[in-house]
Amino acid sequence: MRKIFAGQGFTLGLVAVLSLAYWFPAHGVSGGTLRTEVTTPLAVIVIFFLQGLNLSGVALKRGFSSWKVQLFAHAFGFLLLPLFAWSCVVRGWVSPELAPGLLFLSILPTTISTSVVYSDASGGDAAASTFCAAFSNLLGIFVVPVLSSLLIFPRLEENLLGHDSGGAVFYTHFLERLLWLIAVPMLAGLLARRYLAPWVENRTAGLRNASFCCVLFIAYAGFCKGFLEGDGSLADGFFWQSCLWVGAFLLFANLSAAFLLKFSRFSWPQVITGFFASTQKSLAVGLPMGYLLFGQENPQLFAILLPLVLFHPLQLLLGATLCSVLPKNSSRM
Repeated sequence: MRKIFAGQGFTLGLVAVLSLAYWFPAHGVSGGTLRTEVTTPLAVIVIFFLQGLNLSGVALKRGFSSWKVQLFAHAFGFLLLPLFAWSCVVRGWVSPELAPGLLFLSILPTTISTSVVYSDASGGDAAASTFCAAFSNLLGIFVVPVLSSLLIFPRLEENLLGHDSGGAVFYTHFLERLLWLIAVPMLAGLLARRYLAPWVENRTAGLRNASFCCVLFIAYAGFCKGFLEGDGSLADGFFWQSCLWVGAFLLFANLSAAFLLKFSRFSWPQVITGFFASTQKSLAVGLPMGYLLFGQENPQLFAILLPLVLFHPLQLLLGATLCSVLPKNSSRM
């Protein structure tokens, strides 16, 4: 049971930094005490370097054999869930203020830690879960920007796309940041693991906590601007509307994944692996990617990231509950 609730400390930390951002927002904006215009990009670099450092080549090779489960999880997470969110948006069910945040939540990769922990605790295939989570995050580096450009950018304010200097300049600047802040650090982490694997294996918890601290710092910096300048995200029922749609998204993800897997020919461990890998969304990747894509100075950043922040504790709570009730040896859901 202790393993199941391993992610709750991070949720409490998130609540703490959001409280700090509310009470002390001036320290987390550009030019503030923490110099977030410099330290936030450094935190992004550290996060993706540590992600590369923690990717186990042996586990990845073992997990690749379950390619059908991988295909289901990635198609569900990167195609079906974005399609659901996009359908709700184009039908006018979601307000224009909430639409970018709900769409951004839907296109994110799965979690690396909790999806593996929940799958293992419920009788899933640990090697397949590890591979699926790692490959989902690698795919996310390329898929999230592409889907953002197709689904989200057209719905944002014109100034986000750099109308003063042209959209092409914005995308060139973004690709440069994608290369130096994400791709290069992750590649460096993968290369460093070849020489530091024994050291990394003995310090997994410490490295994970270091990554979580960087994510919490980005969360603080990202929300300070929203609290300081007041972008209206908590006014006019926006917060409660976000809660409603995040809850609906969570229910759709879990119920539709369970329904589809019920009619699959997967073994029970594969069903469990596919379920948790397809329904989880990564806050640890979403926050730095959101900062990179939309910019710390973007006045809509708070509203875009709020659905992800609300979704994270709900998926942890639901996942922990399912772990305690799912049978470990069933052949079918």
